[in-house]
Amino acid sequence: MISVFKKLSRHYNNENFTPTFKKYCKYLWTICLLLAFCGIVAYGLTFLIFRYYGNQDFIIEHQEILYQLSTVKPDPINTKNRDYKKRIVGYYYRNGNDSIMMGQLAKLTHAVFAFLELHPDGTIHFESRKAKESFLYLRKLASILKFDAKIMFSIGGPANTQFFSPIIQNEEMKRKFIDSIIYFLKQYKLDGVDLFWKWSSSGDKFTYSSFLQELKHKLRSHRQNYIISIVLPPAGVDTWELGYDLEEIMEHVDFMNVYSMDYSGPWDNQWGTPTGPSAPLAFNIGPRKNFNVDWTMKYYSCKTQQPGKFNMVIPFYARYWNNVQEAVDPRTEVFRNAEIRNNRADGVPYMDRSSADYKMASWDNLTSTPYIWKPDERRFFTFENQKSIAIKTRYAIDMNLGGVWIWSVDMGDHGNVLLSAVASQEFLTSKNNGKNKYKC
Repeated sequence: MISVFKKLSRHYNNENFTPTFKKYCKYLWTICLLLAFCGIVAYGLTFLIFRYYGNQDFIIEHQEILYQLSTVKPDPINTKNRDYKKRIVGYYYRNGNDSIMMGQLAKLTHAVFAFLELHPDGTIHFESRKAKESFLYLRKLASILKFDAKIMFSIGGPANTQFFSPIIQNEEMKRKFIDSIIYFLKQYKLDGVDLFWKWSSSGDKFTYSSFLQELKHKLRSHRQNYIISIVLPPAGVDTWELGYDLEEIMEHVDFMNVYSMDYSGPWDNQWGTPTGPSAPLAFNIGPRKNFNVDWTMKYYSCKTQQPGKFNMVIPFYARYWNNVQEAVDPRTEVFRNAEIRNNRADGVPYMDRSSADYKMASWDNLTSTPYIWKPDERRFFTFENQKSIAIKTRYAIDMNLGGVWIWSVDMGDHGNVLLSAVASQEFLTSKNNGKNKYKC
């Protein structure tokens, strides 16, 4: 091609060529120079991209992340070296890549993938291929975008707690369990592990605290700052809280997520009635008078005198009952009789927020929660909104709690309105002086 243009150049000044022909030759030469320059630039960029990311599948593998980078507006709280005083621990519950968003991670201090399955021999595994893909996507998104959020994984969960007790009581299986945790942390370059045992019994009380001590010792031998967290039951509902040696456990974990929710729900038993908020702040009725956030958080704070170790929950799901009847208490509309058929209530206990419209909500002052009552359909909805979240985060500030945890981030609204309500600058930067504010 170069030789052709050399020949053209030699004949360019030939008088036999017309001015028009000379002009076209000049244009053609300019275009070729531009194409050559673009080719060099493209080659250089391709070399750098494939050298940095190591394989030709990068664009395909990261297309969802690249899409988010091109469409999500910068978040004002997404800054480096954030000196936040409160924790926002967000759980992701295996719902797929499309539910994990860049804007969410920017609002969390800790992102927790839930759950890895605990097997009878003490090893941990992904529940399914889809679960593994979701975890890898979360990890990749966090590593590429370099957010400050600590990335953790949770073991167990409500449907996989039956093996905790026999494993921690058996030396060989306990060793294998700890080794599996360490392998997973190192293999995927994670920041910590969460134990979601629902629930430890009084017979496991001291065995569990001893296990946590051993786990901490083994983790510190590999890396000094691995995070350990556990989930604690609501207090006063049953005797679940008696299964925890709190004084000893406090020495071995970084924080504890208190399960201060599910005080009412359309359950598959006689407890499915009456209706009521999942997490009423400081009120309930009759024999359930202690079934509320304040009572549970007060119990743990007074028991330990360290409120900063505890995170209270903010549920992002909605729930509803069918076949709902009259109100139980004349002071409030939220506690209503629900028909029990075949020993169970009819409804949906966990529903993501994209499934219905919650704009026409009413407000209950006693429980500090919103609700929707549809008498024509005999259906009752309960959920959290910006107002109830603002009250709960203010409560966490006033009572010197360590922070909040969210179940679950991927069940929230698509616009992340709820998460933005949690992650206010006032909440994140409020100082904790460590004092117990409860009247014990």
